[in-house]
Amino acid sequence: MSASASKKKRKLTNDEGLTLSEAAAQKELQEQRKKRRPTIVFCLVALLAVALIVALVFVAKHQADLRRAAEMAPTYDVTEAAVTVGDETVTVPMYNYFYQQTVNNNAQMYVYFYGLQMNVPFAEQSYGTGTFEDLFKEQTNTTIQQFMSVYAEAKAAGYELTEDDKAAIEDGIQAIKDNTKQYGLPSEDYYLYNVMGEGCNMENYREYLEVVQTASGYAASMEDTFEPTADEISAAYAEDPDAYDIVSYSLYTVNAEGTEVEDEAADENAEPTTHTEYTEEALAKAKADAKAAAASFPTEGATEGSGNKSTVSSRLSEDAAAWLFAAERQAGDVENFAADEEGHSYQVVRYEGRDTNDYNCINAYVISIGIDNSAAANVEGGNPDIADGRAVLERINAGMKDGMSDEDFEQLVRDCGYTPTSYPVSKGSLNDDIIDYLFDASRQAGDYSSFEDEDTIYFVRYQSEAEETYQTTLVREALHESKEEAWFTGVYDAHPITVNDEVLANAHTNLTLYSNEG
Repeated sequence: MSASASKKKRKLTNDEGLTLSEAAAQKELQEQRKKRRPTIVFCLVALLAVALIVALVFVAKHQADLRRAAEMAPTYDVTEAAVTVGDETVTVPMYNYFYQQTVNNNAQMYVYFYGLQMNVPFAEQSYGTGTFEDLFKEQTNTTIQQFMSVYAEAKAAGYELTEDDKAAIEDGIQAIKDNTKQYGLPSEDYYLYNVMGEGCNMENYREYLEVVQTASGYAASMEDTFEPTADEISAAYAEDPDAYDIVSYSLYTVNAEGTEVEDEAADENAEPTTHTEYTEEALAKAKADAKAAAASFPTEGATEGSGNKSTVSSRLSEDAAAWLFAAERQAGDVENFAADEEGHSYQVVRYEGRDTNDYNCINAYVISIGIDNSAAANVEGGNPDIADGRAVLERINAGMKDGMSDEDFEQLVRDCGYTPTSYPVSKGSLNDDIIDYLFDASRQAGDYSSFEDEDTIYFVRYQSEAEETYQTTLVREALHESKEEAWFTGVYDAHPITVNDEVLANAHTNLTLYSNEG
C-alpha cells in the first residue's frame, strides 16, 4: 500500500473505555489481525462521541455567560461552499461537524505523543511548519474527501439507508437532545451553536449524519465485491509465494570499530554534531571477521528472526533477503553480506527453514489479564474488582463449567471485568507455551488453561480448528485489501477536493482542549 493511499484510508474510532490490560490485549490482537482481515476504510461513525466533544470544547463554568438566542443568527452565508468534492459541496456548518469529529478522534493521541497542550488554542501551538489548527484542518480535508466521494458514489448507485442506518442517525440526534438537557440549554440549536460553531443547527447536523451514514453504509455494502475467488487465491500464491511464506533465520552482526569525531560547529549557536571515522585496518578486520563468522557461525551473540520477503527485506540487506528466499536454500546454509556500501557493517545470516503456512489456525478465546491492574482499577469510573489479576483468574476458573456455551463463557468474562475476544490464532502469534497448548492434536472444544508472563495472565479457551489454511487466509485478505484499495483510490481520484479558504475562514476551527482544572 502506498503512503498516500494509506493516508486516505483513515478510520474513525472512539474511546472504548478499556482497562489498561484490555487496551494492551486489544493492541496485540489488532496487530495480529492486520494479517487476517482487510482494513475497514469506513466504519460506523461514533455518533454518540459528540458527548466527549462537550468535555473538550465547552466548559460548564462559562454557561453563566451564554449569549442570547438572537445572537445565533450567522454572520456569513451558510449555504456557500467551503469545500467542494467533485460535484458535492460542504458548507461551513458541515465542515465544523467533520472538523470536531476529527479532533475528537485524534486529540488524545496528539496530547500524549506530540505535545498538544491543554488550555491553549490550537492556532497558538506550533506543529511542523504550521500549527495544530492547520494539522486538524488538513486531516479534516482528507476525511471530507473520503466521505463525500463515497457519498457521491452511493447516490449515483441509488443506495438507500437501511433501517439500521436510520436508527443510528436517530441515536445521534437523541444524543444532542440529551446533552442539551444535561447542560440546561434552551434548545438543541443553541447547544450546537455553542459547541459546533456559528451557523450550526439541528437541520444541518442531521444532514451531516445522513451523509456520513450513507457513505459508511454504502462502503460496507461493497465489501463482498472485493472478495477474491478460489482460483484467484491459488493463482496469486503460485505467482508470488515469497509474499506469503515465512523464512526463519539467525543473524550475527559484525561492525567495524570506528572513532567518534566532533564536527566543527557552523556557528556559536549551533548544536555540536559528531561523525564516525574508520581506518582501513578496522574495515579490513570487520570484513575478515564476517568471513570467519560465515565459516563457523557463532552460537553467542546471534539473534533470531522470521518473516515474509517484504518483512525480511526491511530488516536485512536486499541481497540477504534474496538469498534467504532462494528456492535452493537448505537449512544450515550460511552467508555474509555487507550491510552498507562502505563496509562499516556486515550481516552474517544462517538459513533455518521455510514455512508455507499451509496449516489451519485455531479459533480460540485469548483473555489478557494484567497481574497488577491497580492503575486502571483505581481511576475514576474504574472497576476495583479487576485490580488483582490472580483474583480475576480465580473467579473465572470458579465459574467455568463442563459443556459451557460460548455465550455463557463470554458473559462470565464480562462479569469479571474483561472483554471476551475470540479470533483465529496462528503459529508464532503468541508465546510458545500457548501455541503448543492450542495446536495439541488432543485439544477439544471447551478446553481451557492459563499462562503467565512477567506482568500478564493469559486465559485461553479452545473453540475449534479454522476451516481454511492460514496460507489461504493470508492470500485472500491481501487480495481483498488490494481490490478494496483500488476501488477507494479510484473513487477518491474521481472526486477531487477544492477548498475555498475565504469561506472556510468562518469555520469554528481554533478550538481549545480544556483540562479538568481549566
